[in-house]
Amino acid sequence: MEYKSFRSGLTFSDMVEKCGSAKVLVVDDKERNIQMVGTLFSEYDWVRLSACLSGQKALEVALDYRPDLILLDLNMPGMDGLETLKKLKDIGVLEFSTVVFLTADQQRANRLEGLSLGCADYIHKPFDRDEFLFKVKYHLKMRFFEKVLLKYLGDTRALLNNINQAIFCIDENGLIKPPVSEHSRVIFGEDPTGKYLEDVVLKRTSLGQEDIERIKQNLLMSYDDSKIGWIAKSSEFPKKISYDGPENEEKVLNIIYTPLWNGEELTSIMLTFEDITEKERFGKTKKQYNLQQIAQKTGLKIETLRSWTKRYGLKGEFKDSKGEYRYSGADLDRFAVFRFLIEKGEKIGQLVKCSDLELKEKEIALKESNISNIQNNNDLMEKRDVLKSLLYFIEIRNLELFTRDFSKIGALFDKRELTLSLIAPLLDFMNEKDVWKKLERIDANYLKHFISKKINEFDLINPGVQENPVKGPVVMEVFPSFNSVGAPLASLLAKHYNIETNSIKDSLLKEEVIEVINKIDPPFILLILERKGAHDEREFQKLKNDIHSSISLKKQKFVVLNNHDTIETKNILDPDFEFNDSFEDLEKTYKDYIKSFLKLKKSA
Repeated sequence: MEYKSFRSGLTFSDMVEKCGSAKVLVVDDKERNIQMVGTLFSEYDWVRLSACLSGQKALEVALDYRPDLILLDLNMPGMDGLETLKKLKDIGVLEFSTVVFLTADQQRANRLEGLSLGCADYIHKPFDRDEFLFKVKYHLKMRFFEKVLLKYLGDTRALLNNINQAIFCIDENGLIKPPVSEHSRVIFGEDPTGKYLEDVVLKRTSLGQEDIERIKQNLLMSYDDSKIGWIAKSSEFPKKISYDGPENEEKVLNIIYTPLWNGEELTSIMLTFEDITEKERFGKTKKQYNLQQIAQKTGLKIETLRSWTKRYGLKGEFKDSKGEYRYSGADLDRFAVFRFLIEKGEKIGQLVKCSDLELKEKEIALKESNISNIQNNNDLMEKRDVLKSLLYFIEIRNLELFTRDFSKIGALFDKRELTLSLIAPLLDFMNEKDVWKKLERIDANYLKHFISKKINEFDLINPGVQENPVKGPVVMEVFPSFNSVGAPLASLLAKHYNIETNSIKDSLLKEEVIEVINKIDPPFILLILERKGAHDEREFQKLKNDIHSSISLKKQKFVVLNNHDTIETKNILDPDFEFNDSFEDLEKTYKDYIKSFLKLKKSA
């Protein structure tokens, strides 16, 4: 559970359930005042009450009883409330107790002095019952909240200190915030708390200043962007770095970036560093390759490799039983870089003189930025978070932010994820919540047009030619319009199940359309019904009459996806199956059809 929810999300009863009964100590020199407080608490079982008649006695009781709240009389003989408060503070009681003064004193100077010494509040005598209970509950809730938070932080520190990884959070400026795992000192040779990521990490890598500035800029911009924007920006952060550790010891560190969100607001970024130096060395020295294997893995010709080894003395680190050289994983990497750089115009005679670091820098400098690696970072964020982000923009009616982020998802997820995990649930939600009705008509039409257009664009990103597709339905829009969402999604979804669909955007009863349908002989006709205009009901009734009057169409099996908000197709068209506003049912229809198709094929 996120600790930020304790103040706002949990009631006083919730906090009592978490922390147990509240311990309250009443300190007053008059017994009748103590009895009055006891009477106010008498009907509640969430308080355990203790009392004493002097400030001196309060010092002893407080250390032993460790109350959550001390109700302290300001005006007492001998040691008054202010003096008692000073001594309670000196002996450390205020670290676990909240002090509230009980007083009839109206002097401003006394109240200010009490507050400066650590008093949290004043309750005036004679007590107003409602005010008294409200203030007591408030301060107890804050004390409980602090208890839970301290326990949470204590558990977090204990957990962090038992992990052999450097873990800490950074703010938008790259400042490292606690808690910080103990192993951070081992990896970085210092406590990074309160320092900047640039100074502790980035400047001690092989990254150039331009790369460092770009990383810092992306970190800063991530805090002003959405969850979808985070994926794109974080993909440019380095995932593995060479790091100059303590005493100039070169380390290889693996980095994981985890965004911490409060709703739609990015509060901090957690970084996890794992020292994989030994793993890298072991991996590169464990395997041994001969020249033939090097050629196969790098794509270099075996004759070229033999020429290089003779001309430039590129001998392997090991020899086999026949005395032939064997090459390590590090050598394999080096040959692969040689090939890449030569293809970019470099000369092998110069490359063999370069160190591994120089070769790597050349490779990085020549490689073009490729945002396709965004698709490999889907583990950075659950798809449901992207969906929640899109729904949030719809709920607050911010179409500009919605369209901006919706445009990005085609490059972030593969087509199956895009359709089944994002677009279909999004449209189901919008239908279920009557989003189209709640929007202004011009906005609703624009949004439908935008989504339809983008679905078609996503469909073209990676058409994915499939072999032997299953013969599928004719997809037909009853009232074809520029802002139809159903038909593009139906076609996109069909591709995931290797179903071949035919789309018709024309009058169903045109002679040439009927001829096409007869020629195709589809297993069923999927009618997509969406709102177009004021005469939809009349036109749909005419459509129904025409279908029933056509011998060939009457034989067809009809399935209807009804996104129209007023038309009821049952008892009008009498379709074989109809579902309203549910793209999940559309997917099920495809699945059921494939099952029946395969069953028939098997029996045949």
